[in-house]
Amino acid sequence: MPDLSSWLAPPLLLIVALVALGPLRDRVHRRRLAARGAAYRDFIYREFLAYMWPVAGIVVACWVAAGQRLETLGFAHEPSTGLAIAWGVTALLALYSTWSTVQVRRHDKARESLERQIDAGGNIDFVRPESPGQLKGFLALSVTAGVTEEIVFRGFLIMTLALVMPLWAAALLSLTLFVLAHSYQGWRGMLTILPISTVLTVLFVISGSLWPVIVLHIVVDVTGGLMIYEVVKSKARAAA
Repeated sequence: MPDLSSWLAPPLLLIVALVALGPLRDRVHRRRLAARGAAYRDFIYREFLAYMWPVAGIVVACWVAAGQRLETLGFAHEPSTGLAIAWGVTALLALYSTWSTVQVRRHDKARESLERQIDAGGNIDFVRPESPGQLKGFLALSVTAGVTEEIVFRGFLIMTLALVMPLWAAALLSLTLFVLAHSYQGWRGMLTILPISTVLTVLFVISGSLWPVIVLHIVVDVTGGLMIYEVVKSKARAAA
């Protein structure tokens, strides 16, 4: 067993600190967004990119320094039944997300339904894109979240905790921290992302691979951003 105190404990504490400080950071962002206007979202997007890539790099470096292989972190792609299931579920959900995006773009009823879901599902006001430039920023954020959050919360967190507890307990604790990391959406928002977060966790556990969950995470975030942007544009047209 690697020396947890010297290599794996520090990044674990870093992850916990990021989650714990999240609500404070979110309050600061909301206050500044209210004072500076919608353009402040560009800073929020850039900030996320600026700290999540280094965090992902740190956890990977510490994992390797602890004597662990990248394959056990989730960068393996050995054929298995679990991996086949993970890719199959990823393909089905990606197709559904793409189909939903097309529906929202083409049909008023689909946009209205999504608008009601957004209003009831959580507070995403300070990350929703409201201009073509912000949409590009949101898409960059989506790709970053898909790669870095899966490395940090699924790969590193589950596999590190699994060194000292049962795998199912490690997965459950990782899922809890991942949902709490999205506290900016409020309790309703966290409950909304719980199903897809659970799916991502289960797919990683049964496959042992980050690749399908990274792809699925990116697709879900990208299509979600595109659909939200369609609702924003529809509201703007209605107001005009």
